[in-house]
Amino acid sequence: MFFIFFSLNPIFGQSRVLINEVLLEPQPQQIELINLGTESANIINWTIDDDGGSASVYTITNQLTLEPNNCLVFSSNFYLNLRSSDSVRLFNDRNFIVNSFSYRAGPGVGISFQRLPDGENSWSTGSATLGLFNLLKTSCQRTATTPSPNLTPTPPQVLEIIPTDTPSPTPSFSFLIPSPQITLNLYQHQTATPTFSTEFFYNLIFISEAMVNQKSNEKE
Repeated sequence: MFFIFFSLNPIFGQSRVLINEVLLEPQPQQIELINLGTESANIINWTIDDDGGSASVYTITNQLTLEPNNCLVFSSNFYLNLRSSDSVRLFNDRNFIVNSFSYRAGPGVGISFQRLPDGENSWSTGSATLGLFNLLKTSCQRTATTPSPNLTPTPPQVLEIIPTDTPSPTPSFSFLIPSPQITLNLYQHQTATPTFSTEFFYNLIFISEAMVNQKSNEKE
C-alpha cells in the first residue's frame, strides 16, 4: 500500500516597487517610486544610487511603508547627470537591486522621464506629473504609513445618564417684609345709665290763680 502526500504551497501576494518617474532639473532632483503589487512594502534602509558609485547613495531612513497602488516622491541631489548618460538604481535593504532606469541625457527643465502607462516598460518624456498617475493624472501619493507596534486601543468611556422620576427641587425664595406697627388706643365706651329722681324742683312753679270762698259772718 502506498500513500501519496501532496504539499500545497499557497501563492501569496507580493509587493512590486518600481522607479516610475525621474525629474533631473530644476534642483532638487526628484524620483517617484510606485508599488504595483498586492502587498505593502517596507522600504526603510532602501537606497537610490546613480551609476557613479557609492559616494552619491541616498538612503531612505524614515520608517516608510509603500502601500499597493500608491506612490512616494523623494527629493534630493541624487547626482544624476544632466547632459550625459546616467542610470537610476533602486536597492533594497539587503543591497539587492530592485529596479533601474538608464538614459542618454536629461530632457530639460520641468520635463521628466516617466513610465507610460504607469509601471510599464515603455518610457516617455513629458511635463512632470510627480505624485500623480502618469496616464490618469490623478493622485497616487498618499500619506506614508509608519510601522507601529500592534497596540490594543483602549475603548472610550461612555457616560451613561439614567433619568430618574425624582423631580428637581424647586428653588425657594424668602422675603423679609417688616410688619407695620399699629397702635390701637382702645377707649371703653360707657353707656350712661339713666337716673330717675323723685326730687321736684319748685322754683319754676307759680300761683296762677286763686279763688277765695267767703263764708258769711267771717272776716277776711
